[in-house]
Amino acid sequence: MMSGLSAEYLLTSGRIPNGGNAVFFRSLIVTIEVLIFGYISWRTLDPDNSWSQLSWTTFRTDIVGLAKWAAGVFSGVYLAFYARFVSQWSYLANLYNQIKQVEVQGVQDQGALAQWKAGFIEDAMDLHMVTKPGTQSIIRAWGFGSDSPPVYQAFIRHAHGGESRWLDLCELMSAKNRTYRKRK
Repeated sequence: MMSGLSAEYLLTSGRIPNGGNAVFFRSLIVTIEVLIFGYISWRTLDPDNSWSQLSWTTFRTDIVGLAKWAAGVFSGVYLAFYARFVSQWSYLANLYNQIKQVEVQGVQDQGALAQWKAGFIEDAMDLHMVTKPGTQSIIRAWGFGSDSPPVYQAFIRHAHGGESRWLDLCELMSAKNRTYRKRK
């Protein structure tokens, strides 16, 4: 229910990555939902307004009155969604930088590094950022590149629902990147 009310279905469909466009459209949808709920509540609860008195002229007048609230509602919802997105993007960028720093310093335990990279891919999936171009290039390199079998194996072993989620990831990535789809 919350996914529907917050328009998260836009992100879970995989068509729109978490970012500016998703924040805008989700804010727009939630604003419309809030205004509809507010209008119905106002018409139902205010004793001076009843549904029987509603006419096309009254409805248009009411909508003009609600339009004054639309900008405030949209701004608040947009701010909340954008702040959440920025926090998630910042987390993912910091995680990537930490992994690269350890990689450059010459890590001894390649298995642990593969688990960390698999964790990055899982986090990118959870945050609906797999299809963002920058994130997608990292996932292609770590999960589908020539040295990716350890990352694939770590993902399958440690990610919640590893095999099925890997198949979901393959669906989100382009067809040429399905090399390790069935590898075990």
